[in-house]
Amino acid sequence: MSVVCGDRMIVGGTPASRSASSVRRSDSGASSRSRPGGALRRSKSPPRRAQGGGIARVDDRAVLAAIVYVTQAVCSWWKLPTPLFGVSRATAHRRFAEWTRDSLWDRMHQAVLDRLGAAGGIDWPRAVVDSISVRAEKGGDLTGPSPVDRGKPGSKIHVLCDRTGLPLTVLTSAANTHDSQLLLPLLDAVAPVRGRRGRPRHRPDKLHADKAYDQPALRQQSPPGASGSASPERMWSRPPGWAATAGSSSPACPG
Repeated sequence: MSVVCGDRMIVGGTPASRSASSVRRSDSGASSRSRPGGALRRSKSPPRRAQGGGIARVDDRAVLAAIVYVTQAVCSWWKLPTPLFGVSRATAHRRFAEWTRDSLWDRMHQAVLDRLGAAGGIDWPRAVVDSISVRAEKGGDLTGPSPVDRGKPGSKIHVLCDRTGLPLTVLTSAANTHDSQLLLPLLDAVAPVRGRRGRPRHRPDKLHADKAYDQPALRQQSPPGASGSASPERMWSRPPGWAATAGSSSPACPG
């Protein structure tokens, strides 16, 4: 039994013939599948998009310039002039926190010291040690009642530098810590610095300090690694009028 239905002829309920156009489409598909790699050549996958996307990372040099501005101007992050550096306040603060966790500042300081030491730019014969108290309104582990600020929370920054003012090491303590307690830790914290020749050096020949460091316990011992020709009295020297001339050029040390 055959039934004509449009352009199809059904024989026994099964399609016996199809239109020429459908046959041509079927034959073309079969031919493409029969050829090895025919379907792959016809349909190419779209190129993969590079991972990441979003906004490009701000240049590290621009962020470093913004951080240096904040530290030198002693201002908050919200007062950073973003149009001047092209860096947002959030980006500068976030990058500062990342670099601090990675100890970037310590590595940069050591690299500067090594370069200056190799060029003979560090004055090792004489060094100066002193401290400064700063406020710490938000508190922290290295804070304490400041004796010079009516007992308010504060910290003390201890610095050891060469005669030209180049910082060799910096330590932080609570504001109520006596200066003399951080003298030997400061000397121990100086990392070895490469020089023009010989072994790396990390000890000055002579120290200048104010009256706070003039303690008998310190005068009785020489710092570890000090020059053998320097006696304890010559190592811990306090020139006359040092406290009165703080911040200006100190008098020459005897001998």
